[in-house]
This record gives sequence, C-alpha cells and structure tokens, in this order.
Amino acid sequence: MLQPYFRSLYKRTMREAYGLAFDSISEALRTGGQGLDCGASTGGSYERLKGMIDLDPARYAGIEWSKRLVEQSVSKGLNVIQGDLNRALPFDDVQFRCVFGPTGVTDRGPDRWQVSHCGIRKLTGVLQGET
Repeated sequence: MLQPYFRSLYKRTMREAYGLAFDSISEALRTGGQGLDCGASTGGSYERLKGMIDLDPARYAGIEWSKRLVEQSVSKGLNVIQGDLNRALPFDDVQFRCVFGPTGVTDRGPDRWQVSHCGIRKLTGVLQGET
C-alpha cells in the first residue's frame, strides 16, 4: 500500500529536481557560451535544452564513458567524446560557461578541476559543482 505512494513521491521529487536543474542550466546558457554534459549518454540533456532554449549543437559538448553511447550521440551530430571523468579532462581553461551532470563527480588525476557557471579552471582541489 505504501510502496506505490513512495514510488510516486520519488518520481515527482526527481521530476521537480531535474526541472530546477535544467532551468538553471538553460539560464546559464541562454545568453551564449558552451555547455559540457558530464555523463552525456545519448545526448538526452541536449535534446531537453534544445527544447528549452533552442540550443545550437555547436554550443554543446559531452563526455561519456561508454563507447556505444558516444557512437549513438555522434550519429545524432553531437560533439560527445569518450572519456573518464576521474582523469584529466581534455578541455581548455574557461572553455565552458556551464558544466553539468547527473551526479557529483571527483577528479583524482594529476590535474584538478573546479566547475562553475563561468567555466572550468585547473586547480589543486576536486571537481565541485556550484549552484
């Protein structure tokens, strides 16, 4: 009896949380700049952002662990590369206006990164999401 209630509550909570996150991402990208999707999968986040702010694919980049998912994204015309978020990222400092992903990520490689809406900068800390 309670299981359907909690399943419904979880789904609603996640829908609202992701809605707020995508509102923040779209607001950061609305006026320009590139976004980096950490854990891009098949580009679902791009599709959602395109529907919200008509995001040009040239302003979207993704990094994904799975070669198969990268191939699917690339076949859609998206700039998604295969990579490991626990290693140094192959991007320039302050290349992205907004960096986002579904979960917290840490970088334990020799280069450390800080994530913010104003870009990525190499630091001596860990990858941190800011709101």
